[in-house]
Amino acid sequence: MIVLQVADSFVGRWFKLDGSGATKTRVGSRFTTEIRAGLTTWAAMAYIISVNASILSDSGGPCVCTTNDLCLNDDTYAACVAETRLDLITTTAAISALSSFLMGLLANLPVGLAPGLGLNAYVRLILTVAKVLLGD
Repeated sequence: MIVLQVADSFVGRWFKLDGSGATKTRVGSRFTTEIRAGLTTWAAMAYIISVNASILSDSGGPCVCTTNDLCLNDDTYAACVAETRLDLITTTAAISALSSFLMGLLANLPVGLAPGLGLNAYVRLILTVAKVLLGD
C-alpha cells in the first residue's frame, strides 16, 4: 500500500505523516489526503494568478493613454497593457511559488501563499481613481 510506504520513507518522517513513527505525528495526514489537498490548492492558486493579473492590468498600470476615448483604438496602449498583464502573471506566480515553498520547507506547514484578491481590487480602484483625478 502506497500510503504506508510513503509514511515509512524520509518524506513521511519529514512531514510527520500519520504512521511515519515521527515525534508529534499529525494524525489523519496521509499521503493521498495531502495529494488531494495539494491539487485543490494548485487549482485555487492558478485561479488567483490569472485573476490577479487581470484585475491589476485593467487599471492600465504604467501605460499612458494619450487620448480621451479610453485608448480603445490605440494599439500601442493595448500592447503595453498586454505586456503588463504578462509581467504581473510572472510576478504573481514567482512570489506565490517562492513563499509557498518556503512555508513548506521552513515551517513544515502545507499552506499555499498568494496575494489576496480583495486587496488587489482595492489597489486597482485607488490606481484608477488616481489616474482619473491626476491624469496620466
